[in-house]
Amino acid sequence: MKKNQVNFFDKNLFFDLIKISGVIGTILGLLVVFDYKKIWHFIIIACIILGLVIYNFIAVYRANHLDRISLKINESKVNIYYGDIFEQKGFKVIPFNEYFDTIVDDEIISRKSLNGIYINEYCPVSINQLNQNISNDNRVKDATNRLNPNRVKGNKKKYHIGTIHKKKDYFLAAFSKFDDQNRANILMREYVEFFGRFWDNIDQLYNNTSVSIPLIGSDITRRSDFKEAPHQELLEVIIWTFNISRVTISEPQELNIVLHENEKNHINLFKIKKRWIQKI
Repeated sequence: MKKNQVNFFDKNLFFDLIKISGVIGTILGLLVVFDYKKIWHFIIIACIILGLVIYNFIAVYRANHLDRISLKINESKVNIYYGDIFEQKGFKVIPFNEYFDTIVDDEIISRKSLNGIYINEYCPVSINQLNQNISNDNRVKDATNRLNPNRVKGNKKKYHIGTIHKKKDYFLAAFSKFDDQNRANILMREYVEFFGRFWDNIDQLYNNTSVSIPLIGSDITRRSDFKEAPHQELLEVIIWTFNISRVTISEPQELNIVLHENEKNHINLFKIKKRWIQKI
């Protein structure tokens, strides 16, 4: 069961009530002008207060059961909702590590991760062919950072994070950093750096087609300097980096941020909606 993240005294709901109260105050002023009997004044005021309380309870319920929002950013429609990334239309982004590893053994890549599920269930070619396609991709070649000849298991070529390999209707993105023990980790500045290069590549590759991305980074437990960063903060960073990138996904195509059902208790879509509507 999803826990409530918006309470009766939420400041965003409070500001909405103030706006409504301003309209009601004008109506009350007119009633006074028309000199209704005083008893009706009290009855009307009591009904209005009761109505505001009921309205706020309904607003709290709706805010806590919000499963989808849409924002307008850089002339792009950005949808944020819960769903299965693999069921989306258009291009779907799957995060890989910086080596574009393809070994799903719960050591290099977890079988339960999007990366592992893609390789085991959705990859249209063999593992060897996928490795070869990535190595031969000129866009990926240009993003080669350096070789790691001492690496015992997995690929030895390391790529700049944010690099994308296009495979049919999937964008495979080099994301997480790996240490010597093949443990995924990332710094906040690297997270922002990833999206800086990522959005630029998306702009060049999306080909007037909708793009769906997951909450990238939510499954990495070693985030170094933002180890305790909540999913809400990661979502904010994704939206913020898209905003400052000035990349536009032309309508009728859309950018979709597809959240996993397990993230419902960690995400406050109502807060996201209010914050970005006010900014825009």
